Amino acid sequence: MQSDIGSMNLEQEKSIYFTGIDPLRFIAALFVVLFHYSFAIKYNAWSWMLHPPDFLQEHERKYGFLAYGFLGVQIFFVISGFVILPSAMHKTARQFFAARLLRLYPALFICCTITFTVRNFFPVDALALYTTHLKDYLASLFLMNEVFKLYYIDGAYWTLISEMMFYVFIGLLIFTHNLSRLEYFLMAGLLLFAVYPKHLLIGIQFPKYYGYAFLCDSFCFFSIGSLLCLNHLYGVSKFRCLTLLFAYLLSLVKIFDLCIVLQKIEPDINGIIGCVIYSGSLIVFYLAVKYSWLLRHKPFWRFIGNLAYPLYLIHQVIGYILLYYFSGKLDYSVLVISITAGMVAWAAIIHLYGELPLRNWIRKLL
Repeated sequence: MQSDIGSMNLEQEKSIYFTGIDPLRFIAALFVVLFHYSFAIKYNAWSWMLHPPDFLQEHERKYGFLAYGFLGVQIFFVISGFVILPSAMHKTARQFFAARLLRLYPALFICCTITFTVRNFFPVDALALYTTHLKDYLASLFLMNEVFKLYYIDGAYWTLISEMMFYVFIGLLIFTHNLSRLEYFLMAGLLLFAVYPKHLLIGIQFPKYYGYAFLCDSFCFFSIGSLLCLNHLYGVSKFRCLTLLFAYLLSLVKIFDLCIVLQKIEPDINGIIGCVIYSGSLIVFYLAVKYSWLLRHKPFWRFIGNLAYPLYLIHQVIGYILLYYFSGKLDYSVLVISITAGMVAWAAIIHLYGELPLRNWIRKLL
């Protein structure tokens, strides 16, 4: 059995767009933002795990479901796995990588530069947000922090490494003319994921850098998105469904493991609840794809979806700094809502007046 990838003609492929994913992408980003502002800031793993600074002691409170906002990252990975396939069809490896870099780097360059500037002008030692060096900025910009053991400008950037590695995975399949066999390579990757020591099951020891190379922190989530896309575009197959079930079960192991880690700093977090919320999010994602045609005003929803990426890149460090400087001046919940709204506005400005013009300029240059 072989996948039907590539059987669509170019005109059909160009018409593939799922408007329902756009609001879901934005909501996922919003949940990550609220998770960082309401929960993660109290336990910033950069320096004071389990020992929040004095200015946050008064804000020890229960934030309910926002503690599960970290799941927005995993939903991002699922969405990326889904949308990557239409963008890979009928392209050479060079065209594919060029398109991905144009999508990834304009916003990254702008947000990384802004964050670097803010951190150097408004350092906050209490949050371990010290002034940063040019080498940290360059490493963050080119996603080489793990290679050179340098600090991230913003902690949220770690997910971009997973994104880039999945792009490399798809690009290699295009280059070797194996994209039509994608589900088989996904199954092979999932089997490798299953034996990686951080994710239980067998526990064979691999060096840490193998984990990054083989996407061991996120491969199951990308696989779920890609397999859902294959089933949606080309019809359901038994092998794809089996692979999808395997990927889903592995993702539940990962979600449960993440909840156990967070449970050490927030006892009310429950692994079962985390898995239920995650599973419900996958159902919502499936329905958003299936019933995309119900959404009107597609340009508006596309704009909303496009805000998710710059919002994700710009919110964490700058938001923490704002929370620090304005803490005590407003009710903390009002402060979180106000800063979140401000970050959304900044994301819109960055997208309209920075990301799009820079992307168009680079495209013309190339």
